[in-house]
Amino acid sequence: MLKAFFAAAALVVAASQSARGTIVFKQVVELQGTGLGDVNTILTVQSQGSSSTESGCVAFGGLPVCFGTGNTGGDEQTGASQTRTRTIAQSGAASAAAFVVVFNAAEPAGNSITLDSLSVRFYSPTGTELYTASLAAPVQFPHTEPGTGNAGFVFVLDNLQAAQAQAAGAFNNPANVIGLSAGLSDATGGHETFFVASRPAVGVPFEVEPEPIPEPSTYLTLGAGLLMLGFSRRRLVHHRER
Repeated sequence: MLKAFFAAAALVVAASQSARGTIVFKQVVELQGTGLGDVNTILTVQSQGSSSTESGCVAFGGLPVCFGTGNTGGDEQTGASQTRTRTIAQSGAASAAAFVVVFNAAEPAGNSITLDSLSVRFYSPTGTELYTASLAAPVQFPHTEPGTGNAGFVFVLDNLQAAQAQAAGAFNNPANVIGLSAGLSDATGGHETFFVASRPAVGVPFEVEPEPIPEPSTYLTLGAGLLMLGFSRRRLVHHRER
């Protein structure tokens, strides 16, 4: 099983942190039949010749332009089912907390691969940039699953970024557009693909929020209220006795 296969392989995450909003690796899911044309693929890249690096992006309008830089020299595969922007409606995510990006690596013999960068950007239907979240540090996957669409590495917005993306209106309109940029190293095969989905669709549960711990001031207010209640009751009893 894929989960057992990855259980023995530790993910190596660089210690450096970024001040930018983050999209974070969540878990491995067992996936089959998520190859090109089967899911809402947003970006497909493949190393060229003897290169061991891959990079690519797709921005508003569906063009492989790295978020306005004009750089179109990446390794994007530009077939209709391979690299294209998607909408919030197509992702199936009803909220930022439900949104996921799934990375599928297709390396020979299940070799390792490193995701050096990953950014997801949300646009209004007219092209206004609403919100961007990026990977804080590279993530190394010591093993992959051979075959396009068979390895599901799930990335989510962390709690803070989900709240900020929601507040920015990124999920207010189902017609909002999603773009994505990624860079990889230690890549010797491909296609590497990224698709957008919702947590329920790929079997990733929502975290159960812990019960809030009352602030000390809450205890003080409660205590003062109980004292006042006791004092009032005492005065009432004394008044009746008179």
